[in-house]
Amino acid sequence: MRQSSRTIFTQQKDIREIAGDHYVNINIKVAKTDVQAKLVEGVLPAGTAVDSTGRPANGTTSHGVTFADVDFNDSMGTEILPVMIHGFVNKARLKEYSSEDLTAEAITAMNMIKFL
Repeated sequence: MRQSSRTIFTQQKDIREIAGDHYVNINIKVAKTDVQAKLVEGVLPAGTAVDSTGRPANGTTSHGVTFADVDFNDSMGTEILPVMIHGFVNKARLKEYSSEDLTAEAITAMNMIKFL
């Protein structure tokens, strides 16, 4: 059994524009090496556009956006990403959390998400 603890001094991020149950997330298992370039202090930020395999993709292969921060600091190599594939998303929060604008191709590819 592996156990660790750490103190987090930030509030939980919420990418949704409309609170409630009108969203669908799927879980995608991804290797740390596949997301290494997008990690910020070992954490994959909420709002990162990913493809169907969980790799960062901001274009025609975009499948959804990460619903919450995923900490890879104590990872054994893979983690489960909660990926939103349907719902209403606050586009400004995506930019704030992931530090990148979605491309027009990515928005078109994620046709079940409405970006407000």
